[in-house]
Amino acid sequence: MKRKGIFDILQGDRGIWIIVFILGIFSLLAVYSSTGTLAYKRFGGNTQYFLMRHFVFMLMSLGVMYLVHMIRYTRLLKLSKLFFYIAIPLLLYTMVGGMRLNEASRWITVPLINLSFQTSDFAKLALMMYLAALMASRQQVIDDLKKGFGRLILPVAVVCALIFPADFSTAGLLFMSALVLMYIGRVKIKYLLGLMGVGVIGIAFFVMVAMLSNSESRVGTWKSRIENFVSGEEGENFQSDQAKIAIASGGIFGKGLGHSVQRNILPHPYSDFIFAIIIEEMGIIGALVLIFLFLILFYRTAAIVKKCNRVGPALLVAGMMILMVIQAFVHMGVSVGLLPVTGQTLPFVSMGGTSMLISSIQMGVILSVSRSLKKEKKKAPEPIIEESEEVYEEDQSDY
Repeated sequence: MKRKGIFDILQGDRGIWIIVFILGIFSLLAVYSSTGTLAYKRFGGNTQYFLMRHFVFMLMSLGVMYLVHMIRYTRLLKLSKLFFYIAIPLLLYTMVGGMRLNEASRWITVPLINLSFQTSDFAKLALMMYLAALMASRQQVIDDLKKGFGRLILPVAVVCALIFPADFSTAGLLFMSALVLMYIGRVKIKYLLGLMGVGVIGIAFFVMVAMLSNSESRVGTWKSRIENFVSGEEGENFQSDQAKIAIASGGIFGKGLGHSVQRNILPHPYSDFIFAIIIEEMGIIGALVLIFLFLILFYRTAAIVKKCNRVGPALLVAGMMILMVIQAFVHMGVSVGLLPVTGQTLPFVSMGGTSMLISSIQMGVILSVSRSLKKEKKKAPEPIIEESEEVYEEDQSDY
């Protein structure tokens, strides 16, 4: 009997599996180094605590990724509606009874295990999956304003509106990701431009009301961050300035692992600004390797989309890819000072249980489609036929 190899167990695109493991190595090294000061403050110098905690979260997330990739994508498309309906009450509960930090409620505490969970991350995943399923089932009428595009607006508006008051950057990135996915899903550009206009008006109205009211809100924080970024004056934004110092002192080859100085000064060096710490310790070379890995990830997932002969799996993979890649490059842009501070983590690298878990589910969904494509190719090696209208019927199990 032939012994099974690692890629007989880990099915789907091999390149993606390899990239995830390499990003995991980056993550362990960067988190161990960047949490030193936090460990001394909270655990009397036990620098192993956060490393082992992060390692356990990573193993759990990889286990979830494996389980998800074994589920056929048709089931994932059907489950997307359930995920969406779970996400809405979770966001509502977070607004009312979530953990408050800096005038914002973003987390809830999971009973029994007493761990915090960022509901907006789950909502992003749920919305993009549900949007992919909706567009796949309505391709016949996608050009119709009421029956096609009209059905797509409501879920996007509801989720973004519920996230927006506490986390403007996440709501904005999700809205942009949804627009890109709808463009890929053949929605007319004039509809998308109209939706963007409505979004801008909605944001302006909310900000105006919040500024006129006396209640505490995040508007002041957003305003100061944008003003500081536009002005470009040194010292106006402490986080951004410290990140730039870390990058400048890293040079080409870096200071070496564990030799970061700015980790002791920069707020949240293990999550929001981990890319800056990586550059300080591994230099421009390390940064380029990391960027290259995400570009390869983009290429591999784009190749999976191209191979799909059905709309459902193609949009599902595209949605997961858009979420991950946009978030990754926004994080990098913030770290190097190209974008205002947003608080976005670096997928698969930053410390954070919720971020790691959701990223693993996204990758599991992509690998599920890849795995199904390989199985279909073995069963039916004939050339892929052109799309037929039957593919888009709402009652088709394969979308």
